[in-house]
Amino acid sequence: MFDTSTITWTLLASDLSGFVNAAEWPLSPGIGSGSTINLILYVPHSRQTPLILSGGGNSWIIPQWGGVQILNPASNTTSHLSAADLEPVMLTFADQLMSLLGVPDSPPSLSLRIAALQRERTTSLILSASSTLGALVRLTRKLQSIAIPKTVAHSVDLTISHLEQACTALNEGDYAAALTSAKVAEAEAEKAFFEPSMVGQVYFPEEHKFAVYVPLLGPMGVPLVMTLVKEVRGLVGRKKGKVKVG
Repeated sequence: MFDTSTITWTLLASDLSGFVNAAEWPLSPGIGSGSTINLILYVPHSRQTPLILSGGGNSWIIPQWGGVQILNPASNTTSHLSAADLEPVMLTFADQLMSLLGVPDSPPSLSLRIAALQRERTTSLILSASSTLGALVRLTRKLQSIAIPKTVAHSVDLTISHLEQACTALNEGDYAAALTSAKVAEAEAEKAFFEPSMVGQVYFPEEHKFAVYVPLLGPMGVPLVMTLVKEVRGLVGRKKGKVKVG
């Protein structure tokens, strides 16, 4: 929207969600299977400069996606950006990256902020792994007939071992090692809980087994029952005969 009073193009807050044209902009790097953080620098056409945000500013964050920054060149004739032009851009991107990663705003020291993030993430992973192990224990107690594969037992042992290592590393102030151990513990706990063979047993309880096998055993059971009844009748008849003779 063009503001005639300030002679500027203005982006309203309602326009920000649809500003990034994912359909036409090549924004899919295709690197790995993990999440991607996108940092976009948008240089508007000379006919649409200066372009600013409503209320001021030239950058914003899209949660769980990335950040966008608008750069209005000082000269409409230049086709290149110098290092001096990009320096404030990189500083803004650095702040956006820290925010997207969840790095706290304080203390001022970056190393201390990263350490705080490592402690927070490690604690979250430890709680998640412990909760998953607890759920697995409750499941096995509820379904006592469930078979526990060796792979599950091995994953449980690894989870407990790495949980202990993570707690030890936290106490020693080695936050990087603590985070690494916590990641392994959480992954092994999830692996144990979602073991395919155990999941199949959970959703195939004893009642279902009876429902499956009874129709198969029925044709075999009927002759056996009839034979048993016949033998019982014969035994009763022989006992009655002995009583009469006596």
